[in-house]
Amino acid sequence: AELKGAATPREIILNEYTPEEDAALKKGVDDYGLDFERIKDDNKDLFEGRTVYSLSSRFYRLEPDKYRELMAAAPRKMHPNEYTAEQDAALRKGFDDYGLDFERIKEENKDLLYNRSVRSINYRIGRIEPDRYRELKAAIPRKLQPNSYTPEQDAALRKGVADYGLDFE
Repeated sequence: AELKGAATPREIILNEYTPEEDAALKKGVDDYGLDFERIKDDNKDLFEGRTVYSLSSRFYRLEPDKYRELMAAAPRKMHPNEYTAEQDAALRKGFDDYGLDFERIKEENKDLLYNRSVRSINYRIGRIEPDRYRELKAAIPRKLQPNSYTPEQDAALRKGVADYGLDFE
């Protein structure tokens, strides 16, 4: 009787690749580059039980120089948090036009910056334009940050509350 979960003869040989698999892998790389997912899909029966990572590792062991050459030439995938050159250009223009008004910069470029928070835009501008950013930030007194009141405004508000209570109508 066959044991449930028992290794197949192929697995017993420590997943050794056959010459036929090696040839198909090399041909796949010639046809599709390092797209091992596509190579595997084109040879479903032959590579049954093989992972994309396994194919990649095997090709590296077969032809390390070619693998490195193809990796160096392959376009790098962007991390989701990474800004594109187009987004950086829009931020620079927005910074030139609106200074530290990050909400307006986002609004003016909403199609391009839809997935960016105002805080992220603030941070990114500080990274791509550090000197100008520090200069503008230093020019604004802390007391005049958005949503803060001048001493005169604060006194008038306190007097109004004392005279009329919290009924603002």
